[in-house]
Amino acid sequence: MNRPLLLRVAATLALITALGHIAGTLMPIPAEQTAMLATVETMKATQVPMPIGSPRTYMQILDGNNFSTSLLLLLCAAQLFAIAGTPRQAATNRVLMVTAAAL
Repeated sequence: MNRPLLLRVAATLALITALGHIAGTLMPIPAEQTAMLATVETMKATQVPMPIGSPRTYMQILDGNNFSTSLLLLLCAAQLFAIAGTPRQAATNRVLMVTAAAL
């Protein structure tokens, strides 16, 4: 397989993972999963003091982490698509190594 094809496959997989991560974050919890509902309510009620700013709940921290992860995956997918269309150079190899480390 050639490099541009592998990069496009990796970008597509990162994009699918990002979309799945966003969908999973926004999906409602089914009513029959009472233990998970109770856990989520506890996370929404528990305040965590923050070093800077007002206190946040565990659920707000988790949602922020989920959206940040989704954003990272979307940006990496865009970057991989962009690199797939460029000629092979030492600079693009370094960018790919940093992207791989981030993922």
